[in-house]
Amino acid sequence: MWQSHGLLFPSTANLVDFDWACVSKSRPIGSYCTLQANLQGGFEWWQQQNPIGPVMQTPNKRRLYTEQEDIMLLRQVNAERPFEAKKGEVMKVWGLVAKALADHEDFARPQFDAKKAQNRFSAVMDNHVHYNRESARASGVAETYDERIALLDELLAAFVDAKEQEKKRLVNDANKVDQSEREGEYIRNEAMNSLGKRKHQECDDDGEKAPGSGSRFTKITTAMQEESKAERGLRQSELEFRKFQLEVEREERQKDRELAAEQARLHHETILAMLGALTKRQ
Repeated sequence: MWQSHGLLFPSTANLVDFDWACVSKSRPIGSYCTLQANLQGGFEWWQQQNPIGPVMQTPNKRRLYTEQEDIMLLRQVNAERPFEAKKGEVMKVWGLVAKALADHEDFARPQFDAKKAQNRFSAVMDNHVHYNRESARASGVAETYDERIALLDELLAAFVDAKEQEKKRLVNDANKVDQSEREGEYIRNEAMNSLGKRKHQECDDDGEKAPGSGSRFTKITTAMQEESKAERGLRQSELEFRKFQLEVEREERQKDRELAAEQARLHHETILAMLGALTKRQ
């Protein structure tokens, strides 16, 4: 409760439920106007003691990229060429691009990071590929081969070339896997042939020895032990080769999946690049 102009008011702002019994009897009210003035004064005092919190401001809209910012991005991408980086290093190079721009006083985007740089470059490149010169002429826009278009043309050619090189590398890797498998099969066959020749030679040597050179039982036992040892070695070699073969097959299947996905992506990008080139010639 608080007192103003001889009236006691509740601590809440709900004046509709004001209790008329809380009017101080020590200071009688002369008229309705006096009561209204007292109420108005009390309410103003309550507003001063209980100010309304600050109004939430509408967040600013996302600032669009300027042409100068796009040109700065294209320059840096052309210098670093992140799409030519090795697998696992691509985002690191995009990070270098983003840092160089974020530190530049004319870029004015301190929170610019690798993902934003990659996304903006992809958007700019996509717009360039789908650029329609006929619609530009129809709208009366003057066509000028400025630095931005020159950079985009150069980067598009480099991007397509990099993807073609990556495609060739994947094909070469797949061929190497096939060659390794063939070499493994050859080694296994050679090992089997060598073991068969050695066993045959040992039998011939035993037949040529004199009858008194040792006990026949000892010879048979020794031969069986050697044969068992050779068979164990062969089985071990076969197990090791099978393990190697399974690993090669697993890697080959993974390479095939990656190659198929990459070929599909390259095919799509090549079509887009061709469409872009056709629109430029028109």
